[in-house]
Amino acid sequence: MAESRTSNVQWDRGHLAKRLLILIGIALPLLVMEAVFRIRIVQQEIGESGLNRSVILSPNPALMWEYRPYAERKYEDASGVAGRPHKVAHFNRWGFRDFDYPTREKPEGVFRVAFVGDSVTEGLGVSDSEVFVRKFEELAQNEFGPDHVQSLNFGVDGYNTIQVSALVQTKVKDYSPDLIIYAFHLNDFDFDDASGGLIDHFRRPRSYVLDWLRKKLRPVRRVDEGYYDYEFRLNGDMVFAELLNLQRFLQQRDIPMVVAVLPIFPENSDHKEYSARSPYPLQEAQARVFHFLDEHGIAKIDLVDPLREQVPDLSQLTDGDSWHPNAAGHRLIAQVLWASTRSRMR
Repeated sequence: MAESRTSNVQWDRGHLAKRLLILIGIALPLLVMEAVFRIRIVQQEIGESGLNRSVILSPNPALMWEYRPYAERKYEDASGVAGRPHKVAHFNRWGFRDFDYPTREKPEGVFRVAFVGDSVTEGLGVSDSEVFVRKFEELAQNEFGPDHVQSLNFGVDGYNTIQVSALVQTKVKDYSPDLIIYAFHLNDFDFDDASGGLIDHFRRPRSYVLDWLRKKLRPVRRVDEGYYDYEFRLNGDMVFAELLNLQRFLQQRDIPMVVAVLPIFPENSDHKEYSARSPYPLQEAQARVFHFLDEHGIAKIDLVDPLREQVPDLSQLTDGDSWHPNAAGHRLIAQVLWASTRSRMR
């Protein structure tokens, strides 16, 4: 009996030792891979330090990042035209691409419009004076005079709906806006790649290896479903819930909000499905957003159809970028926004 117990104990110990060896054989390569990934990420960020000089860690965890006061950001030229100078964005003391207002206080008798959104609202790729926020203000001042309407640009590159809502509730409110215009983009459902790597930089994954695997599998699923359908399935409920949260916040303060849905542009004129003769290829994705806004009484502006009516070939409104309009695109967006909201400012 004693010999049997001894042999069982020895077998258990041997079996346990084998299991431990197997676990070590699995865990050790993973730990080495994790270390290599972390070193590579740090080296990559050191190499891209110039890109991040204009962006700093936000003290608000919900925002993650914000612009450095008085920062300058040089945009790479996407047009492919040789010799064309880079466009430079200038940010004010508050970290926004706007005039350097000495105070947040609204001047007496001024109707203040706050524009929020991502890099399109910020004006990625165009000069300060070409951003639709500035063009909107020019249209307003031409009609009502220089001291009646003021438009403020709170666009931040890479922000999604969660961040836009947090920005309004923590910063934009302090500027006493009379109207919020959220320039909504269909990539606002993307909580990863649409930030241009900023989320990866400011929100570290628990495991770089698992995060790498997830990102390798994601493009396969996107191809099967389509980019915008895939991201909507993942994050649609969260985006819509945050829009309702933002709506409640603004209603409590009697601040109206309008959601203007931006178009997706073809990268070149070869995309015939974007012509005015064909249905907008992302009509279904856009309709989901419109249905939600209508259902919950949130005012909306459709920017797609008015732009297509004026410029049937939408590729003329971008310099080879499906997300960002060029100067002509910004000008037309401002005109549509102004025509849709001017009655609110009388």
